[in-house]
Amino acid sequence: PELLVEVVRELNNRGETFHCIAIGSGSKEQVFKKAGLNNLEFKGRLNNEELAKIIQKAHVGLSFRTDDEISARSIPVRVSEYIGVGIPTVLTPKSEGGELLDTYQVGKAFDNDEVSAICDFIQQLKYNHDLYQFYKNNAIRIRSNFSREAGAELFVRKMKQCLKVEETVKHTSL
Repeated sequence: PELLVEVVRELNNRGETFHCIAIGSGSKEQVFKKAGLNNLEFKGRLNNEELAKIIQKAHVGLSFRTDDEISARSIPVRVSEYIGVGIPTVLTPKSEGGELLDTYQVGKAFDNDEVSAICDFIQQLKYNHDLYQFYKNNAIRIRSNFSREAGAELFVRKMKQCLKVEETVKHTSL
């Protein structure tokens, strides 16, 4: 939340016109409420249908996470949702999720202290239509790989592989 507030303030200082919507819940909800920024709207926790309606209208997806091992070794669900609707994504911190964004060229990852670079990238997406379309088209091209159905199919495949390995180990140890 603090990073999002910093980014919104920096973009405001640069004279940008935009509307940012923060979605989610947690112990730091007050950060948004205390920020007093007219163009930062806090929605709290939403059901999947409400969330999808908002994300479908977005131009850039932001996923700012804390600098810890879990964040460094994860791909946030929100990133999959952004790819699913075909919008460029900005992620912090640099992580496995960031490597995915780089590999498929659907967005960029930054460290949590790179507020200026994050804002530069958002402005590039806003003013460089070709760059925006490049990231958007790449997201649209791969989005079927990030659907809930694709995730469920991958889970089932992996579970079957695990069960086969377990069965092989049982037969081998008898």
